[in-house]
Amino acid sequence: PTVHVPTYSVQSGLIGPFLREKMHEHLTDKNQVLLLMNRRGHSTHVHCATCGTFAECPRCTVALTYHKDNVLRCHQCGFQQDYTRTCPKDGTPRQLTGRGIQRVEEILDGQFSSYSYARLDRDTARKRGFADDVMQSMRAGGIDILIGTQMIAKGFDIEGVTLVGVLAIDQMLTAADFRASENAWQLLSQVVGRSGRHKPGEVVIQTMAPEHPVIQAVKAHDADAFYHHEADIRRKTKYPPFASLARILM
Repeated sequence: PTVHVPTYSVQSGLIGPFLREKMHEHLTDKNQVLLLMNRRGHSTHVHCATCGTFAECPRCTVALTYHKDNVLRCHQCGFQQDYTRTCPKDGTPRQLTGRGIQRVEEILDGQFSSYSYARLDRDTARKRGFADDVMQSMRAGGIDILIGTQMIAKGFDIEGVTLVGVLAIDQMLTAADFRASENAWQLLSQVVGRSGRHKPGEVVIQTMAPEHPVIQAVKAHDADAFYHHEADIRRKTKYPPFASLARILM
């Protein structure tokens, strides 16, 4: 498929103008759209502006994610607690910041209300048979837009999918892991392959790092270019596969 990397900024919203126009174009032609949003929940941070604290997991000390069922969840260990609008420390209203997949649903409800959609992530897939039902409905043309996390990126072939939109990929590119680029490349190259398997397809990648080697390699469908760039960095920094690391988990 043709890969587009339009000019994008946070102010453009989760679904920027270019992607929004492409979605209307493909949906009008009776095709289907996949939207990859690799962040679960609604808001990734719950913040108190008065005391400056964030809601954190008492076990992992990572930020709790707000879900629309009014629950704060830790995506590391599974800890959860009820969400309260006011800060437990000083009683002032808390702010929801950061963007998760449930916010995409709100956008679809407002801007694409005439089309049917489904969400597939770890939270919805817990329901017995839900994922299979969604895939069957996609193949039958009963769902126009499928939004999901990385579980929608590989392993299926749906004739009607002609557009893939990638939302909020920059966090993967800048993760504190020497494999960050490799992980981003794997995910992007997989989800790009969902579009246009039976008729001409397009992909729109929204990123604020359009010149990143991963993005450029995905745009050109050039696995060798990505490999050579990444291998050069790994060799210079003595990271695997040019050196060995021991990893101890406790």
